[in-house]
Amino acid sequence: MDVLLVTLGTAGDVHPFAALGSELMKRGHRVTLVTNDYFQPLADRLGIRFKGIGSRDHYQSVLANPDVWHPIRGFRILVREMILGGMEPAFEAIEALSGDQTVVVAPCYVYGARVAREKLSIPTATVILQPSSLWSSVDPAALSSLPGSLFLPPLIKTLMAKGLETFYLEPLLAPETNRFRKRLGLSPVSRVATRWLYSPDLVIALFPEWFGGPASDWPSQVIQTGFISHESCDPLPVPDDCMEFLQQGSAPIVFTPGSGHQHAARFFEAAAACSYLGRRGILLTGYHGHLPVVLPEGIRHFDYAPFDAVFPLCSAVVHHGGIGTMGKALRAGVPQLIMPMAYDQPDNAQRLRQLGAGAILSPGKFTLGKVAETLDELVSSGPVRQRCVELAGRVDTRAALFETCIAIESLVS
Repeated sequence: MDVLLVTLGTAGDVHPFAALGSELMKRGHRVTLVTNDYFQPLADRLGIRFKGIGSRDHYQSVLANPDVWHPIRGFRILVREMILGGMEPAFEAIEALSGDQTVVVAPCYVYGARVAREKLSIPTATVILQPSSLWSSVDPAALSSLPGSLFLPPLIKTLMAKGLETFYLEPLLAPETNRFRKRLGLSPVSRVATRWLYSPDLVIALFPEWFGGPASDWPSQVIQTGFISHESCDPLPVPDDCMEFLQQGSAPIVFTPGSGHQHAARFFEAAAACSYLGRRGILLTGYHGHLPVVLPEGIRHFDYAPFDAVFPLCSAVVHHGGIGTMGKALRAGVPQLIMPMAYDQPDNAQRLRQLGAGAILSPGKFTLGKVAETLDELVSSGPVRQRCVELAGRVDTRAALFETCIAIESLVS
């Protein structure tokens, strides 16, 4: 089987596909990772064939825009640069690489893969990384752009979801999608952002039912396998200086705003809460420009550390609510404090809080005092700690990876 893994986005979007690629190769399949040039070193390290769509410079220029993390403006950037902007390059890459035994695996926002399934008759699996990417009017996702949306009654959220689809998403996404389809001789489609984007062959949700159970209006071809981790296939060591710090004292609190976030100065300023609590801290980011000029005593910065190895050695994780970071913290069994900004983050955060494994502070409330108070409650709570340990026992990334590969293989069996 020839598997084309086609994805776009930051490391959190690409790493799960790298894990799939590594495992599928072990199972004897030919695999090509199709994504931005920025991630070619990852593919080379894993021995996966690589096809670039989009330059490294363009990737970095998009992330340099602070509006990427705005709850409204950020989505329009995502549409322009990735969903619609990446549609034709993704289709052309699939067209050039496909053969008789080709299967395409892509996230729902890579519209080029969805178009290729129809035009080229290629079996396709849509991969869903987070519950909010499976559209539901019955159980709609929380919306960060609307204050208080986390706490609205279900009926109100359902009506809002329908309005969002009809008056915002469809006018934004359908015209350009149908113009491209027309150029290829395909008929127009509707409900582009809420139904058409899922492959009718197979939809794989990479999260367990206990995190986001199936809604009654999900597509019938959805299966749920669970969280996977690329670090199981790409086990980079903890840097020596980071491991030395971890071993020098009590379990620190980790602050990480996401691999692509370059504008988290307020987030990192609040890390001084560790000092107020008499705890140590670790700040993880590859971008130095948003770090405090002087770090408080007991707090260290590292460009990188593998989450799977570091999180179990920490007392809490403070992050943006990205599903990859959240899944690794759940696996590690540590409490989480989430500062959700946009995209799937508010919905992920709400689900975590409902599970009893963490707390939420909006960006406006993410102050040193509130962070210190909330972290103190989390790390000193016996019930929260017990709940985290219980949930960690439910996360089996290896089993989820195995089941996901089996599902992909079923497309040609």
